[in-house]
Amino acid sequence: MKLSRLGEAPDYRFSLANERTFLAWIRTALGFLAAGVGLDQLAPDFATPLIREVLALLLCLFAGVLAIYGYLRWLRNEKAMRLKQDLPYTRGLLIISTILLAVAGVVMVLVRKARREADPGLQPERTSLAWLRTLLGYGALIALAIKHNWHRTGGPFWIALVVLALVALILWRYTRSRNLMDVAQSDFVQPKAVRDKFLIALAVLLLSLLFAVTHIQQIVSL
Repeated sequence: MKLSRLGEAPDYRFSLANERTFLAWIRTALGFLAAGVGLDQLAPDFATPLIREVLALLLCLFAGVLAIYGYLRWLRNEKAMRLKQDLPYTRGLLIISTILLAVAGVVMVLVRKARREADPGLQPERTSLAWLRTLLGYGALIALAIKHNWHRTGGPFWIALVVLALVALILWRYTRSRNLMDVAQSDFVQPKAVRDKFLIALAVLLLSLLFAVTHIQQIVSL
């Protein structure tokens, strides 16, 4: 059953808030992905090459998982709101906090050893800015991808750039449309909107896997 035919449409402010939460998950995934890439590119002297590549690999894979989880959580929340049910509880924040704490602990240990982040009139604007922040995150990731010297891998590099460019166009379109939207005619659960959100999450997953493959190749070559 299509999501738009399920239950009845909730207050548009709730759908916009749910959309911003989805974008926050995507930005979090991008942050982990950028950390994985940056660890290899910006800290070449950090720990041993094997440890550095393994940490980068885990961060990239976790970014992909977060992207898909963000989409699934947006979908569950939207269904719950349309059916007037309680929003599903998530332990995602606890898991992320635990992983961040573990990563910080590992980094601290390695560094020590080496030396011895209801106004309805503003809702569309706020959501538009959330889309814009996500777009900027994608732009930063493009820069990191180029810095990562993916030209050495040939085809995957150009495929990644094409994927990023297509997703960037989707993000830019939503950045403009959310700012100018007519809240009386929302499109939150239209098939196209649902598909776009899935494509955004899938793009982050595919990019994280592509980064991960690069790190796996480097680990094998060590």
